[in-house]
Amino acid sequence: MIAPLVIAQLIRWADWRWMFVIVGVTGFAWAPLWLWFYRLPDKHWLMRRDELQELQKEQSQKTDATPPAKQGMLAGWAEVLRYRQVWGVGLVRFFSD
Repeated sequence: MIAPLVIAQLIRWADWRWMFVIVGVTGFAWAPLWLWFYRLPDKHWLMRRDELQELQKEQSQKTDATPPAKQGMLAGWAEVLRYRQVWGVGLVRFFSD
């Protein structure tokens, strides 16, 4: 949500070409941090044992539930498009992007 404001300020501060360089360098700086910090929950050093057990319990409950029968992709979209909130977000995204 703040990315357009930050990008606009970068363009004002530098040039639009430099904005691509700054954003690219930021991405390359972020990638090693992400790769160093990200681990699966069972291998993460900050995950406590009780948290891991709770997570595994929730995941096993989800896999035990039987999924609803698939009626095709259009049936799924028809169900989603019934919500006014979806139309609101879609229109805002359409006009802002």
